Amino acid sequence: MRRISIIGSGQAGLILAHALIRRDYDVTLYSDKTADEWLHQSRPTGTAYLFDESLQIERDIGIDHWSNTMHKGQGMHVEMPLPDGNLMSLVARTPRPGGAVDQRMKFHRWMNDLEDLGGRIVIEAVDIAAAERIAAQSDLTVLAVGKGELGRVVPRDAARSLYEQPARRLAMGIVTHVTGWESRSGMTGVKYSKLPSGEIFWVPFTHKTAGPSWSFIVEAIPGGPLDRFGNLASGPEVVETLRALVREHAPWDEENVGAMRYVEGDDLGWLVGAFPPTVRAGYGRLPSGALVVPVGDSAITFDPIGGHGGNNASHHARHLADEIIARNIMPFDAAWAADMWERYWESRGRHAYRFNNMFLESDTPGLAALLQAAAGDPRIADGILGGNVMTPRNFFPWIESGEDAQAMIAQVKDQQQSATRGGR
Repeated sequence: MRRISIIGSGQAGLILAHALIRRDYDVTLYSDKTADEWLHQSRPTGTAYLFDESLQIERDIGIDHWSNTMHKGQGMHVEMPLPDGNLMSLVARTPRPGGAVDQRMKFHRWMNDLEDLGGRIVIEAVDIAAAERIAAQSDLTVLAVGKGELGRVVPRDAARSLYEQPARRLAMGIVTHVTGWESRSGMTGVKYSKLPSGEIFWVPFTHKTAGPSWSFIVEAIPGGPLDRFGNLASGPEVVETLRALVREHAPWDEENVGAMRYVEGDDLGWLVGAFPPTVRAGYGRLPSGALVVPVGDSAITFDPIGGHGGNNASHHARHLADEIIARNIMPFDAAWAADMWERYWESRGRHAYRFNNMFLESDTPGLAALLQAAAGDPRIADGILGGNVMTPRNFFPWIESGEDAQAMIAQVKDQQQSATRGGR
């Protein structure tokens, strides 16, 4: 039985652990928090809205306990003020609903279940010396944490990372008493107001105690009018600051969120911060030369703007589990780690990273053409945008060019018209 050690108890680490324990691997998970500490004494790691394709990964390995009852989202609703004073609006429905479930609740359940299934959990803040000890006892050591000195063991890939500084300053919190946007969009979904100074997102959320609620994410261009959260010290302060920003910069949303309240009984249900989107190498080495392989955010760190961070963590964890199982008794060496990482990068990682980053950039004529077409034609909104947001490779290469995007949109319209005529 091959021994796999996973350092980190977030989404990617726990999905990987459960996928392997069910295939009779000897799995040890190292966490700096107990399950109860995750539930009661931790901040959320983010909003983590998961599309159905990511939720299916949890279903496949028997760890989905929430998707039937969660606060579901049926797609996305984008509104953007135009130079002429009008408001561009588009609604894109996804084929199946997704949702964001409080990860503190999920990690608590998954850690307890892992031990019940025979996995070992060691509560330890792992540093370099501890990682050396762990690697010496393991067939493979997986790094599922991306911060601190341990996070720097896997080197940054400068050619792929693109950003050296944060493109946005972030604020996240959980609120109740949001009425939603069904009257304007006809559905419950992720609401996205794109502003000259950044973005404001409203995400259907299932809180660990409050249940159905909403999570907001403010993506502020550094130094701009939305960048007002850095010195705040409490969730209610963050909410009141957001209330004022909505009134000033997104007044079309005020009727929907004007009565919002910071979630009751959760002093830790908010975050502020900033980080650059980053791609790392396929493996790193400890000072002794021992190999460590990253997974999830330790491999690719996404800005929350495009919603691919949590989804990538799930897909990368499944990919790594499949690769470990397929390796059978062969060594987990550097050549394998590099090849395995390139397979993931080419099949999914690079497309998700590029598509996500396009929402941070101002000069993206292909994306602009798609959004404009989607605002004018629900078939384009649902068929191209909503239908492919979870399979980002389908946007490439045509979305990189305004001309190619227009050609793709025209082709899809022709196909839809042909199908309509054929059905008569």
